[in-house]
Amino acid sequence: CLFERASRDAMKGAVVAKLAAQVGLFYKEAAGALKALRDACEREGPGGDAVEGPAKKKKANPYFQDPKANMTRDERERYQAETADKVAPPLLLSLIAQAEAQATLFESWAQFHAASEHEDAYEYGSQVARLRRASELVGEAAAKAAGVPGGEACALAMNTAANSIREAEAVAEKHNATVYIERVPPFSSLPTIEPKAIVRPTLPSELAPPAPPPPEEDDDGRDS
Repeated sequence: CLFERASRDAMKGAVVAKLAAQVGLFYKEAAGALKALRDACEREGPGGDAVEGPAKKKKANPYFQDPKANMTRDERERYQAETADKVAPPLLLSLIAQAEAQATLFESWAQFHAASEHEDAYEYGSQVARLRRASELVGEAAAKAAGVPGGEACALAMNTAANSIREAEAVAEKHNATVYIERVPPFSSLPTIEPKAIVRPTLPSELAPPAPPPPEEDDDGRDS
């Protein structure tokens, strides 16, 4: 991850903050795409048999292999009864929660690294304001990741980040209260961190919708 490399290489805080903000934006976009898929599941069901009106043609859901395809009639009816309230796969719901938690986590990292720029500029009050906000955000991220099935590694990363950010906040608070004694401005008064993209998001082939079928040809070879 370029963000992690930039952090290890001790690049300028402003640069790392912009990278973190962009990673958070990527995670937000991923969460939005997963939510759209969840909504499609809820509309169409595992078999993709959504019908929105009497004239609406059935549309296959490309994200599912119909598990009822090789079932007997009795097995199919039992399956439909058991899964009536479990349309969206649990893994999908877990991925949504993890993506949202990661988006908030990287917002927190963005504020954390932006705070170092304030420290370098002797703006200790602004540094404290940024770190307070970073601490709030990492707490929100940890709450989103807690208890998510399959999200143990995500939750561990949240807790590790929380410890680092809150330790930095405590040190900055102490120094400002005992040495610098600067007014801490409202967070809303600080400049917004502009995301900086240096990579291009790519949709995995496994998640790409199937290509449309080729156009049918007339007997004379022309496209219909």
